[in-house]
Amino acid sequence: MNIKKTAVEIWAEFEKGKTYNKSIDLYENVKKCENFYIGKQWEGLNAPDLPKPVLNVTKRVVSYFIAMLVSDDVGILLEPYKKTKEFVTPHPSPYGDTFPSRGRLEGGMQSGEPTEIIREELDARVIETEVDKTIERCNIKAQARKIVRNAAVDGDAYMYFYFDGSIDAGNGAEGGIVSEVLDNTSVIFGNPYKYEVQKQPYIIIATPCMLSDVREEAKRNGLGEDVISQIHADDDSDTYTYKQSGTSDLCTVITKLWKEQGTVHAMKITKDIIIRDEWDTGYERYPIANLVWEEIKNSYHGMSAVLQVIPNQICINQLYAMTIHWTKMNALPKTVYDATKIAKWSNKVGQAIGVVGNPNDAVASAQGGASMSPQVTNLINGLMQHTAEYMGANDAALGNVKPDNAEAIIATQNAAAMPLEIQKLEYYRFTEEAIRIMIDIIREDYGLRPINVTCDGNAFEGLFDFSTLSDANYNMKVEIGQSSYWSELTQIQTADNLLAKGIIPDAVTYLESIPDKFIRNKAKIVKQIKEAAKMQETAGAQAPIMQGQEVM
Repeated sequence: MNIKKTAVEIWAEFEKGKTYNKSIDLYENVKKCENFYIGKQWEGLNAPDLPKPVLNVTKRVVSYFIAMLVSDDVGILLEPYKKTKEFVTPHPSPYGDTFPSRGRLEGGMQSGEPTEIIREELDARVIETEVDKTIERCNIKAQARKIVRNAAVDGDAYMYFYFDGSIDAGNGAEGGIVSEVLDNTSVIFGNPYKYEVQKQPYIIIATPCMLSDVREEAKRNGLGEDVISQIHADDDSDTYTYKQSGTSDLCTVITKLWKEQGTVHAMKITKDIIIRDEWDTGYERYPIANLVWEEIKNSYHGMSAVLQVIPNQICINQLYAMTIHWTKMNALPKTVYDATKIAKWSNKVGQAIGVVGNPNDAVASAQGGASMSPQVTNLINGLMQHTAEYMGANDAALGNVKPDNAEAIIATQNAAAMPLEIQKLEYYRFTEEAIRIMIDIIREDYGLRPINVTCDGNAFEGLFDFSTLSDANYNMKVEIGQSSYWSELTQIQTADNLLAKGIIPDAVTYLESIPDKFIRNKAKIVKQIKEAAKMQETAGAQAPIMQGQEVM
């Protein structure tokens, strides 16, 4: 495929992608869905005398979706497909000579004896440690809530990863992974008829940046002042979702990604200027993961959970507004008086009212308000209930039931969660893709840096060459599940029960099944138990010989 690499050509591809998005009304639909989610559901209506209540069913249901998908942590387990045993002889210096059998780990363990390890197991533990650090530092769990929210409201959402060499990673290491949540209006696929990220011929990411920041980046990349002065602000209201106020301080920066000879290449441009020329990232995967709420055939954008029920939400609000208006006009009683006897009526308390003629004659009466048909309120309640149910949330799921029977409520909630199974599996796929992208960036950009991990009961501390993880990246499987599947506390309780029932035969096996962070100096304890068992075994073997010598 002929990859376009000039600013004019890339901007033309960007405009082509926007044309496709406009053909499916993406920008208008996203703006409409965002308005209805945040409660701006009467925007554009000219009805000054009509009350404008908002019964925001969509936001409550979407909040339930977010809670169901993201409230539980996601467990990540990396296991190698193949296992190669090696003997490693540690050195006394923590950052000394290289292990002769590995050529990738400098330094050693606390013990000086040769230790048999599985190479791929150590790689897996190193990757798990670094991925966990990235998840905590980037606060990806909080970003996951934004991803699910954006996907449910807009139809699809994206997370973009890149390496920042200025980050202090601790222990003298510099550089780390950065993650950003992107709107679906900011991402354009080269093939808009497929939603698979890794199958795209190219990907365009449009980022609104401050004009001063763009010019500063261009200066750092070596551009001259004459070129930098040609970088101007633009008003790309489609990318920004909402119309701008006309201030000329935002500039759209286009990052184009494509694959060439097995690795991802990139360029950064503005409308007319290349602010960073082509560079090879070294990544084997596009560093972007997408979450599609509901797949639409032959489109990389998904169907929003909010867009489908906007007509229902409008009808609910209209009926409720007309009910309030009718109540204000008709429900309260009105005073009717004889105008031939009373010139002007007053509602002031205790005020005398003068009449013409006999005051004992009926001069006024209170007329009660008309009764409104209960069908109106029944229709409103029915619309709200059916809208929530068909979105995938019933009263039990939303907590609108009395807890008379706990088992029945739990069963109902579990049944209510079934419509979200497809979205839950999609969320797991998104998480797995994000983990694989992190591993790819770690392999390419981390280089040689210190590690401190435990593998098979042995503590490893030293400098690890992350560039040697190329094979491991392909031989790893990433298993995603609810945290209850991989809960460390559940693992400890299970190990306790197995030890109490005699299924776990010894203390070493028990300790090796406990997560490292719950036992301080776990590797040292395991080593001492093994040495004590070995000494006891040796003493037991020598005891019969000693007894035989005494008999003689």
